[in-house]
Amino acid sequence: MFNREITLPRLRQITPSVFATEPWEQVSENYKFISTEEILTRLMDNGFAVVWARQSRTRIEGKEDHTKHMLRLQLRSDLGRTTGEVPEIVMVNSSDRASAYKLYSGILRCACWNGLISMSTDTGHISVRHQGGRNFVEDITEASYKIIDNSQNALKEIEEWKGIQLSDPEVISYAETVAKEVVKNENLVPQSLLRVERSEDRPNHLWNVMNRVQEHVIQGGGKTVNPKSGRPRKTSSVKDVQKTLNLNTALWTFTQAVAKYKRDEVSS
Repeated sequence: MFNREITLPRLRQITPSVFATEPWEQVSENYKFISTEEILTRLMDNGFAVVWARQSRTRIEGKEDHTKHMLRLQLRSDLGRTTGEVPEIVMVNSSDRASAYKLYSGILRCACWNGLISMSTDTGHISVRHQGGRNFVEDITEASYKIIDNSQNALKEIEEWKGIQLSDPEVISYAETVAKEVVKNENLVPQSLLRVERSEDRPNHLWNVMNRVQEHVIQGGGKTVNPKSGRPRKTSSVKDVQKTLNLNTALWTFTQAVAKYKRDEVSS
């Protein structure tokens, strides 16, 4: 569940790389270490709580405390909400040169606890490389507050999507495009991404359709068919940090394009 605060002791168990105090030993001398813990502490002091955490796996000995990690944060005043959508901050970083420090606007849908990553052009995101002679913490903090301030723009976009009704053929086309262009799995059965898990997801407006598809793409439960044997198989949940990020952002961007197409269709 995404609306309960993860304590720091628990966070150390889930994502030890968040608490790295120095970079991985094999990075270059030009690499600028950015402490996730320092930035996280500043955000927590300003009313945010970590509600979800994950880090990438590695087989390289000694690297597990430096791998890429992703955190989702909410305002403490939003914890415990059970309806509607909650704005989030999605933080990505590493200390092994695998990732720049990145901050995205996120959205939690309370009905199914889907955590989405907003790529609204009004909301934006920031990326700071581990190089250069800049004041990283100051730059990151300033940009972080900009994203926080603009998070309502993504919620306005969602309200628009709730008003865009899709026909049955359009719903199928949406799932087919996601399977082919976003997931890039020719064996994935598009209709399996549209399975309704709860009654409130049944109306076919764009926001509902997106969430049904995203839930089965990220959390698993879709269906693939072996092209040789014809045997069906359920898809697994996505564990990799970068793949989770890529799929979420691609899905959001595609849904924005569908919304624009529908707006143009109405105005033409």
